[in-house]
Amino acid sequence: MYRSFIVENSPATRLDRWVKRQFPHVTQGQIEKWLRSKDILVNGKKAESSLRVNDFDAIQIKAVIADILARQDKSPLNLEVYIPNRTDADALAACIIWEDDELLVINKPSGLATQGGTKTRHHVDLLLRAYQYHFCPKLTLRLVHRLDRDTSGVLVVAKTLKAANNLAAQFKNNTTKKVYWAISHGKPSPLHGVIDAPLIKAENVSRNGEAMIVDFKNGKSAQTTFRVVKSFQDYSWFDLRPLTGRTHQIRVHLAWHGNPIVGDGKYGDPSLRWGDEQLHLHARSICIQSVDGQMLTFTAPPPPHMVDTLSRNHINWEQYA
Repeated sequence: MYRSFIVENSPATRLDRWVKRQFPHVTQGQIEKWLRSKDILVNGKKAESSLRVNDFDAIQIKAVIADILARQDKSPLNLEVYIPNRTDADALAACIIWEDDELLVINKPSGLATQGGTKTRHHVDLLLRAYQYHFCPKLTLRLVHRLDRDTSGVLVVAKTLKAANNLAAQFKNNTTKKVYWAISHGKPSPLHGVIDAPLIKAENVSRNGEAMIVDFKNGKSAQTTFRVVKSFQDYSWFDLRPLTGRTHQIRVHLAWHGNPIVGDGKYGDPSLRWGDEQLHLHARSICIQSVDGQMLTFTAPPPPHMVDTLSRNHINWEQYA
């Protein structure tokens, strides 16, 4: 899909100069690359940067590039504009556990960020752009909540504005019901209960990224119900249900409770090492209300590294699901 621009008041102008005039922040290298890959056409045909364009010629720029360029300011682009490719679209498709006219639900892999950042070039939002471009170009896919990069599990995406508004209200009002699974160090006593510990963002964080801490004086209310599904060696498999939606809530609560999650480099005990050190936290299920009032529950199987940990301890997770 392309966006068309008609040349006006620019007779016998080089194509690359015309493009730069419209988008001053584009580099010559980017223009050359887009011309080679047919992301920019002239009157529907491949063209060289030196081609002279005249009034009424049609310059077609691939829609995704045109849309991104239109949102940029006039400073030089420091990053390559992402061109949705089929590989990324297929990668997203492989994660889908449910799709209808309103919703797209995926099982997000551990290690994949939900959204991009300064040092993040591969993330769910990018894969969604590719999926939308190749499979549903008439829709706009919208993220309505997040999971930490290293947390796997159920992630819900809205396919319509109505669905996005509906879900945003549910997450804001904390009316969704979520279940998480975690494998943690230690064995709590009792084996079930409620962790009620207010949280606040830590100041002067020494570890990477933002961090939360328990603060009974200044923190915001945070509660998590827990139940030990199975204990083995000196570890516990937890079923956790957050009653509030604070940042890193489950990770902080379990660490504060004396049961840091295996592989948690931010809140875990650095002296505790085991296996591949991947975070053993999984968003197992979520229950939401559809736009027509139906209650929908989506469930995702745990990631391979958690399955492997349980299997090595002779536990078949499916028997406890």
